[in-house]
Amino acid sequence: MKKKISLRKILFFFALLGCAVLLVFLFREPILKEAGSYLAPEATGNADVVILEGDELIKWDGVEIGMRILSSGRANSLVVVVHQDSERRPPFALPDYPLLLAKELEKLKLRKSQFQVIVVPIKHPVTLTEAEIVLLNLSGTGVSSAILLAQGFHTRRSYWVYKQVGLPLGIKVIPCSYFVTYQRENWWLQIQAVEGYFYELCKYFYYVLRGYAPLKSLFCNLADTEKSQPMRESLVMSSFIGVKSDFQTSAACWASNKKGWEVLPPASIVVRYK
Repeated sequence: MKKKISLRKILFFFALLGCAVLLVFLFREPILKEAGSYLAPEATGNADVVILEGDELIKWDGVEIGMRILSSGRANSLVVVVHQDSERRPPFALPDYPLLLAKELEKLKLRKSQFQVIVVPIKHPVTLTEAEIVLLNLSGTGVSSAILLAQGFHTRRSYWVYKQVGLPLGIKVIPCSYFVTYQRENWWLQIQAVEGYFYELCKYFYYVLRGYAPLKSLFCNLADTEKSQPMRESLVMSSFIGVKSDFQTSAACWASNKKGWEVLPPASIVVRYK
């Protein structure tokens, strides 16, 4: 009798497991789309600035979407964040990349008051270091809201880090994600996207465990921001911004209130790590 009961339990368990697998298979696309949206949230709203999250070399994709946000009236100015490793030599033929980048932004018909280039060091934890430097800089100029333009599945981690840093500074952060090498709608079909998804998921959990992102962010959607339909600005491009080496600055330097930093304002604010 006991053996029969045990056999029934085993059969019942496998029946439930089979049903679960069948349901997941039948509804895999909605589940995977929702999983993608979890790491790449977006929200509506206007802001003072749009922040293009940092990288060592800035790609056209993010700049183009940032320009579209400006032209739509959702933000008044563009902030481009550049990562630089003070212990490594700069890229070949790019001895002063941030200043060259500022020149290229001017060529896009942006006025000097419409953009900033902020340089941050590659220092662990990178996203937290970036958020602290960028938002501290912006808070000093009276910025109270910012659209955070981040790439793909990195968006959720960046948003919650920026949000947590921005709260005491009185800066509201609105997330906005964009995709470059794969599409949001079918990301699970490309191995690069799948690898990127689980990498960012692990990094996000790590940030939560270390306290860099709040624990509640695991369960909250967008907290105090209003959920919207995605902008669908996914692009499949990977061209770097072209630069020329004839750009020079004659602006005076002034020290910021963060030790080890100085700000050079030519066409834009450039924060350079000593």
